[in-house]
Amino acid sequence: METSLGARPSSAAIRSLTRALVDAGEGGADGYGDCYWPGSNGGQYWWIFKRTAETVEVVALWTRGGVSIYEHVFRATDAYAWVRERLDDETRRVTGDVRS
Repeated sequence: METSLGARPSSAAIRSLTRALVDAGEGGADGYGDCYWPGSNGGQYWWIFKRTAETVEVVALWTRGGVSIYEHVFRATDAYAWVRERLDDETRRVTGDVRS
């Protein structure tokens, strides 16, 4: 199954997502990183990364804003190196460049 989440401007979304993943995977002892995206279709996404050993859990939540609660959009755990490589590949696809 394939899905997509949109954010504008895409360059800011890519930078914040990469920063959050690096924070979790390479940035410190707590193994945690997160960021927020204003959704291109309204609302706001909250990306959460939690690294444990060689794996990283990826969670995406969404809210309309205001007093509404976050809804679960996506959750998965995989090898940190694979997730980082996949993000770099998608960054190249979208921008033609890798930003760390």
